[in-house]
Amino acid sequence: MKQFLGLVCLVGALAGLAPTQAGTDLAAELKQAQAALAAGDYDKAYPQYLEYAEKGNALAQFTLAMFHQLGWGGRPQDPAQACAWHEKAAAADIPASSHFFAEC
Repeated sequence: MKQFLGLVCLVGALAGLAPTQAGTDLAAELKQAQAALAAGDYDKAYPQYLEYAEKGNALAQFTLAMFHQLGWGGRPQDPAQACAWHEKAAAADIPASSHFFAEC
């Protein structure tokens, strides 16, 4: 549980580091998804993050990477999928994803 809460805080902190991308407020887009994740509603959060990640939201890409890296919501851990999402988020200058992608 501590690991989960720490990562939720990390996602929030990253929102402060990269608030815009191509004129879009990344954190604002993800408010509903972040609320679902914070409440532990993984089944609701995952598709919302996926929708924005596929549109290029780097914070959503980072969060999806963490879903796959840590197996959030009972998903099996999938290092290859996690690395693919970290690569996309790292390319958009998300520092934590740059770190995790380097580990890939």
